[in-house]
Amino acid sequence: MSIDPNQPRIKAKRYLINEATTLLRLEDPKVYLLQSVFRIVRECPPTLPWVGIFRGQIYRGLFAGPTSIAYLFLCISARHPDLEIEGRRPADWCKAYLELGQDSVPAIVETKKSCGITNEYLASNTLKACLYQSNVHAEKVLELLRNLKIDRAACEWMNGRAGALYLLRVMRKWLPGTAGAINSVIASLIEVILAQQPWIWNGRQYLGAVHGEIGVLTQVVLSGPSRAHKLESKLLSLLCLQDKEGNWPVVEGRNNELVQFCHGAPGFICSLLAVRPHFPNVASEHRCGYHTREKNNMGEGSSD
Repeated sequence: MSIDPNQPRIKAKRYLINEATTLLRLEDPKVYLLQSVFRIVRECPPTLPWVGIFRGQIYRGLFAGPTSIAYLFLCISARHPDLEIEGRRPADWCKAYLELGQDSVPAIVETKKSCGITNEYLASNTLKACLYQSNVHAEKVLELLRNLKIDRAACEWMNGRAGALYLLRVMRKWLPGTAGAINSVIASLIEVILAQQPWIWNGRQYLGAVHGEIGVLTQVVLSGPSRAHKLESKLLSLLCLQDKEGNWPVVEGRNNELVQFCHGAPGFICSLLAVRPHFPNVASEHRCGYHTREKNNMGEGSSD
């Protein structure tokens, strides 16, 4: 389904109807992967000045900017280490995108705003620890998270402690030798998060994967599975908020027109699939797949 960028946005709906009668199936996903990464390195190369400035900023951790692309190539390097893209392997591209001035981003000032996946200092040092197998960079991350000055109520994934848990899990996977030190910091973050329930962001109790309850729950459970039993009742209450079409509202009792990873069924699907093994007593039959399939052309950029 093509989209006309000149067509006025319809305010009544915050998604685009998917008119396909069957699910999209890719004969060779690797072909599409290559097309995408070739386009990225050509249109947004690892050079300064950076061509993809987001709201006047270059360094936004895993959310936007060169470090976010570096993370893509780090993930590709784990699955396809010998893949050649414009004469370079994924690890080489990752390094190129990580060496674009991220070292100039201060730790303390940045952390007062965010300790989640948008924190450039935490994200870039996490990726450098993984790529270079560097305990020095790992310790920079751990030291900062041991001494957080950010509001204790900051728990969501994008800017809060759930995002810090995500970064720590990435680092734990790539540097298993540091698992003990990482797990200690994870435990302290989880204790703060659990004590802050209900989880509020910008004055509202959001439900979705990025700013809301299911996102925080997911990172706590994946980071510390032994805490899953403490969150089973919360998970059940979130499942009860699913509407008849399979979607979830942005906040309880408010609109359910958003069908995104940030708000709505797509983010819930990712989260539920990830935590399902840790909740064997919770029924896994949900209707969110229908809602996402029928209205899956929603773009995050269409949301104000």
